[in-house]
Amino acid sequence: MATVAQACLDILRQITHQQPDAKHISSVQLDGTHQNYCYHWGDEKFLVKILRPHAGELFSWDSHWRLQSLLAVHGIAPNVYYFDQNIWVEQWIYNACCSADDILETAHAMARMHHIPLLGRDASCAKWYPKLSEKLPEYWQNDRVFGHNDLQTTHIIEQKVVDWEYAGTTERAYDIANCVVINGWSSAQQNAFLSHYCARISPLNYELASAVDAYIPIVREINSQWVSKFSNPTI
Repeated sequence: MATVAQACLDILRQITHQQPDAKHISSVQLDGTHQNYCYHWGDEKFLVKILRPHAGELFSWDSHWRLQSLLAVHGIAPNVYYFDQNIWVEQWIYNACCSADDILETAHAMARMHHIPLLGRDASCAKWYPKLSEKLPEYWQNDRVFGHNDLQTTHIIEQKVVDWEYAGTTERAYDIANCVVINGWSSAQQNAFLSHYCARISPLNYELASAVDAYIPIVREINSQWVSKFSNPTI
């Protein structure tokens, strides 16, 4: 089993074709559910996650690695350089994140991912929270896309998106509702997002705004349950 330092050294050797000394590699701890670090040596940088199970996980890290590797091919996710049961190392994205009110960039990113033809793991509300969504119209639930389910504006960096742990096939309106709730957008910001988003997709046979409004209280309830489980792992 590799240590963080060993993993970073191996990756540096592969990329730089040099033999960096471990004592010259430095790191800065970042915020996040896992212990996240920016490791760097000279101009080379990596995002390193120390993986520990938590109550909010839906999918295995092996599944996540396979998914993000495919997304990297599409140019929408960072490359994954290394992965085992304890350590995740991916490409460091340099530029600043979107600001909290960058509605246009967020709408563009979501429309782009909703066009990706990946229909693998099921991350839908109907799959994981059937009792909360069972009364919603079937045509809302059947409008499935490849979604992020946790798209914060800070996850969009240099036209790439990070943190794909909850991504998969999901209801279009559910993915958007998650985005609205997580970013704390006002009704005006939500409407602006939908306007930009709808301009980038094919016309739908239902009113998307109504579907998103219906999913928002469900998202809030799910988030409340998630926070409760994360705060009380024995629940």
